[in-house]
Amino acid sequence: MPVSLLDSPPAAHYSAINFVTFNQRTDKGQWVSRIKNKINKLLQKRLTPLAIACAVGLAFSAQAESLTEGITPATDASQVPAAAKLRKDTVVAGILEPQGNFNPYLFTNGWDENVTDVIFTRLIGLDSQGKPVARLAESWQISPDNRVYTLKLRPNLVYSDGSPIKAEDIAFTLTLLHDPAYDGDTDIAPAHIQGGAEYQNGTATSISGLKVIDDRTIQITTTQPGATTLQLIGGPVLSKAYYGKDYQRGKLESVRALNGKPLATGLIFTISTCRGRRSVSTPTRTSTSVSQPWRALFTA
Repeated sequence: MPVSLLDSPPAAHYSAINFVTFNQRTDKGQWVSRIKNKINKLLQKRLTPLAIACAVGLAFSAQAESLTEGITPATDASQVPAAAKLRKDTVVAGILEPQGNFNPYLFTNGWDENVTDVIFTRLIGLDSQGKPVARLAESWQISPDNRVYTLKLRPNLVYSDGSPIKAEDIAFTLTLLHDPAYDGDTDIAPAHIQGGAEYQNGTATSISGLKVIDDRTIQITTTQPGATTLQLIGGPVLSKAYYGKDYQRGKLESVRALNGKPLATGLIFTISTCRGRRSVSTPTRTSTSVSQPWRALFTA
């Protein structure tokens, strides 16, 4: 039966407030800087709802300590844009500019994540009730003590260039997430993969808990059970042959160099560059069969 490999989350909540400015006094503006710094840190992690809550909370707190009761007028009303003067009860929000980083583990904003989520399919997704559902993985088994996970890929899976998706790619992806130079948003530590910490701190050259059984099967051993382990190890897969060609522990430059040229596992997109900006066309579905997953075509 045809299976949809698309499991991108709702994109709307990734639109972010880039700054919040309240009426301020020129001699007491430090609290505004604090608000902006806090919000920007949250936005970098795409925690938009929390950023909004932080903005409101910090604003009221700072306002109480630096402003007197009543309305504080702008210090120079002549600098208020004419369009702003005509607004009533309006909140102005800015959004981050797309960066063109189409790597599921290295993107830096919601725009790029929206694209990445549909061109990179997870091994294991979640259904509408939050239960694990097979995507690229055909099946998975968990040992009775909840410490050993055995994942099996669907047969005949390929990347957007036609090369096969293999279990060694899963091992490479999980290794990359343990790299000491990795600074993306995915925190693999809660998965407690055996040997992961040793690889990260340099006392091991590989991760002992990752064992490739065959081209379609990988066994992942952890040091302790974890409620989020299955989803952490069941993320998108990066091709070892493509992304790992020049990879060295502690050096991710070769991987980052491919951010704009992804080797994907999902939908077809045509990405073109015009005047320094990238545009993404409407996706085209070639097949939803598990033997031929959706592919991606990129042109620059």
